[in-house]
Parts: sequence; structure tokens; C-alpha cells
Amino acid sequence: MDAIPHPNLLALIPMLSDQLLPAVLNLGLLAMAAERAQQGLRATALRDPLTGVWNRAGFEVHSRALIVPGATILVLHLDHFKQINDRYGHLVGDSVLKAVAGLAGSEVESLGGEFGRLGGDEFLAVLPAWRAPYAQACAAQIQEACRRYTSDMPEWTVGLGRATVEHGESTWRDAFLRADRALYRAKLDGRNTLSE
Repeated sequence: MDAIPHPNLLALIPMLSDQLLPAVLNLGLLAMAAERAQQGLRATALRDPLTGVWNRAGFEVHSRALIVPGATILVLHLDHFKQINDRYGHLVGDSVLKAVAGLAGSEVESLGGEFGRLGGDEFLAVLPAWRAPYAQACAAQIQEACRRYTSDMPEWTVGLGRATVEHGESTWRDAFLRADRALYRAKLDGRNTLSE
């Protein structure tokens, strides 16, 4: 009886590598594309789709490093925004929100801060502690930039509330509540003002 020949395993290696290598490379390329897509989705999930500024979740993530005692929280609200939507339509209202996000966001970012949209016509900013002396000027610049933008729509203005992060606060929420109460006082004081 003749013995069954054993294949030479070393001779199979080049053939297997020719077959397996392209499959492994294709899987790697697919994984890289999937990871890039995931990164894009994560980045998109942190941005407000209308204005492009941070949404609440994005603001939470990106402002974390700035939340130290002495940092300034600004809450912005568009006074009489409903009148814009009612009088000019929601597309004009959307363009106003985009403009405010661009104008205020640029001002805040020029001071090393972070800016986001809470929803509706309310925005939130945090200025680093070392820029706190400029918070009043920042608010005035935002109001002035919006005033120039609204020359053909004088019925809306920007009200702001301001608060400082205190010792022992590790998130922006407590200071936000104080700034939000200050914003409410600004509304009662005739709007288009900054209140602390």
C-alpha cells in the first residue's frame, strides 16, 4: 500500500498569503471608513444643526476645562424673537438665530471662551476666569454687533444675564441658574440690558 503524500506546508504559505492579505486589507479599509464615520457622527451630535455652535451636550463637554472659580457665565436671550417669526416668518427667524450665533460666538471665542445654543432663542457662553474682567465689554460688544445687524428690524434686541462660577462649583449649572435669574431681571428692567 502506498503512503499518502503530505503536502508541503511551506509551499502553501505564498498561496495563502496571496488570498488572505487582500481580504485583511479590505477589512482594515472598511474599519477605517467606519471609524471616520463614527467620529463625524459624534462631532455632529455635539453641534446645533441650525447655527453650528455647540448644543447643550457639546457645551457641556467643551466648556468643562473653563469651569473654575472666577469664570463667567453669560446667558443670552433674544428679546421679542416671537415677533420676528410672526412678522417675517420662520426662515427669517432662523437667519437671525444664525447671525446671533455667529456674532456672539465670535466675540466669546476671541476671548478664549465657549459658546452654545440651549434651544429656541437662548444661548450660553462661558469666559475663562482670566478673561472675567472683559465680561462686561464682551456683553456690550455682543449687543452692539446685534444692534448693527438689526438695523432693518429694530423690534428685537439681546438681553443678557451674567454670573461668576464660585468656589466649590465644578459644573456650569449653578452659575447658569444665577445667570438665568439675572436674565429674567434684565427682561423686567426693559430688555436689551445686562443684569448680574
